[in-house]
Amino acid sequence: MSATFAAGRIAIALCDRCGQQQRLNELTDQIVDQKKTGLLVCSACLDVDHPQLQLGKTPIFDPQALRNPRPDKRTDVTNNPVFSGTYTPNGAPIFTTVVTPSVDELTSAGIAPTAR
Repeated sequence: MSATFAAGRIAIALCDRCGQQQRLNELTDQIVDQKKTGLLVCSACLDVDHPQLQLGKTPIFDPQALRNPRPDKRTDVTNNPVFSGTYTPNGAPIFTTVVTPSVDELTSAGIAPTAR
């Protein structure tokens, strides 16, 4: 013969953390590291088990390095920026491009092109 429990709709209980009087059905189990601790706490005292505390429980495959990397060996620099060898204060490289004006651009600017 199994024992049955009362419904407890209006049963009063104390929060195990702060001691305030609450209804029994308003208290929830305190969970730490995905395990119940046995404490019944009110909604104000409830510490939610944060997912970031569960790091390492799930294996993560996130490779960072490349096997057999190859350097950039492009020789065509007309369309590629040229690295000037200097850096900005935040560590970003400064790229400069080499621009050669055409004869038409020089004559329209009032500069006579010189013959070599």
